[in-house]
Amino acid sequence: MKKIILLVTLACLGGGCASVSYSPYVGEQQAWQTAPGAFVKEMRGIVIYRGYPSRAYQVLGQLSISSSPEAVESYLAKEALKRNAEAVIILESKTELTGFYTTPSGPTLMDPRSRVLYQASGPSFAVPVHEGSITAMLIRFKDKQP
Repeated sequence: MKKIILLVTLACLGGGCASVSYSPYVGEQQAWQTAPGAFVKEMRGIVIYRGYPSRAYQVLGQLSISSSPEAVESYLAKEALKRNAEAVIILESKTELTGFYTTPSGPTLMDPRSRVLYQASGPSFAVPVHEGSITAMLIRFKDKQP
């Protein structure tokens, strides 16, 4: 059971099971909001802010991604790199239950004499399936940090 879930997760991570939407910012740059502190994480060379950075920046666009909750920030960093961003500011992040993966009630067995397949009784499992989504602003800093 764990092997099946692991294989599906790996297939999604490696195979690109993500929905990506990008909208470039068009218009005059402003004195965008900053803050003296924020929660910060770095991934793939991209700084991920949960809050506003303390430095002045330009907005490049907005990126929305849906994927497995474990992979959504990785996809965010990958897509931000493609668009020459230095950092992202997370505007919204959520995880939703999208359904369940269920196993049969028992193993499928074959009668060796008749070669007939039948479903043996036994415990079944239901594993919740979640989807993560994130919306973020892609930014570049106006000044280069020393």
